[in-house]
Parts: sequence; structure tokens; C-alpha cells
Amino acid sequence: MSAKRVSVELCAHPACGEWAAVGAVTVDVTATPKVLRLRYELRSRVAIKVPGLRAERTSRCDELWLHTCCELFTRDPEHAGPYLEFNFSPAGDWATYAFDGVLRGMRSVPWPNSVEPPEVKSTLAQVEGDPFRHRLVVDLAIPRSVLGSHSQLFPTVVLETMAGTSLWAIWHPIDRPHFHHPDNFLRALEIP
Repeated sequence: MSAKRVSVELCAHPACGEWAAVGAVTVDVTATPKVLRLRYELRSRVAIKVPGLRAERTSRCDELWLHTCCELFTRDPEHAGPYLEFNFSPAGDWATYAFDGVLRGMRSVPWPNSVEPPEVKSTLAQVEGDPFRHRLVVDLAIPRSVLGSHSQLFPTVVLETMAGTSLWAIWHPIDRPHFHHPDNFLRALEIP
């Protein structure tokens, strides 16, 4: 099986108001038999706030979503209830959670001892002449063994800028931001 690639533009939830207008988010996914590679590109008219490391070196941390954070929700299309949530800070910290249903049965998922923790690489730059001149690119890889049979992907982003915080997803099925809403997977990416 060769690499499968898909790219998607995320949209800010309308409830984010004027803070949503300052940004743009794209996610590129490349799937191979052994690894799922993701590239999140966050662009903004105003400076992006990038959190620092929470410890001396990158590690598993909770509440990464309180600041700029790249997320991925995954699910097995054959089982509508259980799903996984991955959080990746541009600083390199990460977390993985399993849920039995919408915000039910939440538990931390340690990466198997045989699998290296995720390596998150970030680049922050300014592109002169572009209205979205502040750019943050976050590259990461998730071993397919960690995903198991999960082939539905729903990437999301919390974008914190000097203007405020906006929440980004493929779509927003209800009138308030809710990354855990079950209808999110109706428009999820399908990766074989």
C-alpha cells in the first residue's frame, strides 16, 4: 500500500466571532501502512501565542487545549461510541485520551512501551506581504499501531492569538463549539 494523502481546510466556529477572522488553518494527512503523518498549518493576521514546555523536556501533559493546540479525534467507523483524542502542543508536549462515548469514560492512554512517544516539530515564522503573515507549522507522526482500527479522523485546532482564541474543525454541527459532538464524525476524513 502506498502513501495516501488528503488535505483539508478547517473553519472557525462562528461563536468565536472576530477572533475567527484573524486566522486560517489547513491540515495535511499522509497515511502509510506504519505511520500517520500530520502537518497543521496555522496562519494568522496577528501574532500566534505559542505555549512553552511544561517540564524540562517534552512529555505527556493534561490541559494542552487551554492554549494553542493541534488535536485529532479518531474512531473506528464500525463502532460509533468509543473514540480517541490526541492533543499536541507546538512546544512538543502531548496527550492521548480514550472515551467510551461522548465525554464518557475518559481515561489517559499511555503509548505502548515499544512505541516512541510522538515527536512534535514546530516552526514559527513571519511571511512578509501575506495578510496572514504569522505562520505556525506543526508536524507530527502517530504510529498506526496506536490507532488500531481507527480510520476516521477529525482534526481540530485551538488557535490562541494576541487577538483571542478561536476553535477550528472540519465543520461545527451545533451552535456552540463542541469538538466531542458525535456528529463531527459525519464529515470525518477516511484514511484506509
